Parts: sequence; C-alpha cells; structure tokens
Amino acid sequence: MNRSTLAVTVFENQYDRSTATLFIHGFMGSARDWSEIAAGLGGFCLGVDLPGHGDSIGLKKSDYSFARTVDLIIESLDAFRLRAVNVVGYSMGGRLALALACTHPDRVTHLILESASPGLKTAKERSERINLDRDRSREILLDFSAFLEKWYSLPLFSTFAAAPERRERIIRNRSRNRPEEIARALEGLGTGSQPSYWEALESIKVSTTAVVGSEDDQFVQIAADMTSRTDRIERIIIPGAGHNVHLDCVKAYLQALKSTLK
Repeated sequence: MNRSTLAVTVFENQYDRSTATLFIHGFMGSARDWSEIAAGLGGFCLGVDLPGHGDSIGLKKSDYSFARTVDLIIESLDAFRLRAVNVVGYSMGGRLALALACTHPDRVTHLILESASPGLKTAKERSERINLDRDRSREILLDFSAFLEKWYSLPLFSTFAAAPERRERIIRNRSRNRPEEIARALEGLGTGSQPSYWEALESIKVSTTAVVGSEDDQFVQIAADMTSRTDRIERIIIPGAGHNVHLDCVKAYLQALKSTLK
C-alpha cells in the first residue's frame, strides 16, 4: 500500500521547540546531508526526505509533484506540532522552501535559501526545462552511474574538481538512491515543474537570506536579482564555495546561519 508521508529525521531534540529549524535537502540528497550543519547549529532541528529520496519512496504517484510536496512538508510540521519554524533549503530544497514561505508565510519564521532560484520566468523557459528533465530522467533510468558522473561534472560543481575525494564520496552516497524514484522526482520537482515566484518576492513577508558560493556565478547573479526585488532579502556570499555551500565551507556556512538566526 502506497503511503503519503515524508520520512523525517530529528537531529537535535532539545525540549524548547520555539526556535525549531527545518532543513530541506537538494536533488538526490536526503535529510542526512544536514547532519553536520544541524549538530553545529543546535536547538530542535529536523529534516525531511523529499519524495523519491532517502526513505520517502513508494509514495502515491500524485505525491511526486511540486505543489503536493509543499503540502507534505506542512503535514510533517503538523505531525511534530510545529507551528512556525526557521526553514533552510538547498537548491531543489531551497525552491520548495521559498514556495513554502510564499504560500504559507505564517509557518516560516526565517527563510534561508542556499543556491536556490525563484524559478524560471517564462512559460517557454519552463517548457524547455521540462523537456530537458525528461531527457535526464531517461538517462537516469538507462545508466544511473553514468548520469552521476555527468551531473557532478556540471559547472555548478566546479569546486569538486579540487576535492576529488569529496566528489567521489558524494557520488557514492547518491548512488544509493533508486533510479526510478529519482527519475520520477526530477520530473515532478524540477525547476520547469514549479511556478515562477519572481513576482511573489515583492510581497514576501518572511525575512529571507540568500546564501551563495562565490564560485557559483549563476546563483550569485540570481541572488542579486532577488535582492533587487525587495529589501526583505539579504544576500550572503561565501568565499571559495560553489553550488553546494554547506558541503564546501561548513564553518563559514554555519557562521552565516547562526548570524542570521540569532
């Protein structure tokens, strides 16, 4: 029987939940990706496994969609009786975190978007991305190992070239995913499948921080474009980091989080 709940990992279980922090991982990751960051941050921290990732597999077909995943995250908060939380999201998780803040602003205390985009601005761009993600899904199903090598050779992850052991470790961890689940998640949660939240930024009510790595030119510019829309968004650039800031520069990332959430 298919289930409709996300797997949740509790990192730190202190009694006071008034300052709880929810972590949302990126594509092919899991809640476990945040273990070191959550331990360094402290407090009541939890993370969800997105549909098709970690232990959130075998869900209903309708659960592998962008809007439904936002609802499932809300249900996860309800299960822990958490009304409002700090939300930290990376890449795909950051896009979902922004959607959460735009659609359920009363559930978010502070929003931290790591290497995240409000989406593609035009219907044409979204249609082209949907087609690209379909092609990528076929690659995943055909040869997942080859896809992983290709994915982590993208310019987004250029900093991994100077840290081959880190690159191999992340590929090894990602290879534990089930290809059919990851392919389904990519088609349902990819950038082309989400609404554009660019216009929504102008009326966002939640205090927001966009964290990007200095070596990730694409998302440094996206973050700059976001801050130009509203003074509710602050941009923090972490020197020497690429797309995966919390993996590249743990100490600097933690410092940014603590400074933002103090």
